[in-house]
Amino acid sequence: AGPRRQGTDYHSAVSEHLVGSEGRPPFGPSTDLFAAQSETIEASLQELNITRAHCLDYFRHLQIPDQNHIFSWEKEEYSMQPERSALQFATLIGKSLNCAASHYSVTGENPYLVHT
Repeated sequence: AGPRRQGTDYHSAVSEHLVGSEGRPPFGPSTDLFAAQSETIEASLQELNITRAHCLDYFRHLQIPDQNHIFSWEKEEYSMQPERSALQFATLIGKSLNCAASHYSVTGENPYLVHT
């Protein structure tokens, strides 16, 4: 699996922080639960198992630290609450875009932000 590459043309704030920017480690999903659940899935085609293995290899190759896993709802017992790493990710994107609201616009924690 090849590493993530930063674009040579215009790239978004999201992609900058996914690959890791300004000396920060990258963000990305955890594959632990997917690996465990898909280990015993019956696949009718060999290509499905090969694709599963390539997906797992790709994300493990990225070496995303545990504290930077995003979309890991299983860690919070599927409460669908934003996790600390997702809030940090949103804050970094907000700062890159000069957005003062940061993650509060997503979580609803700031009562002064009006959601329409």
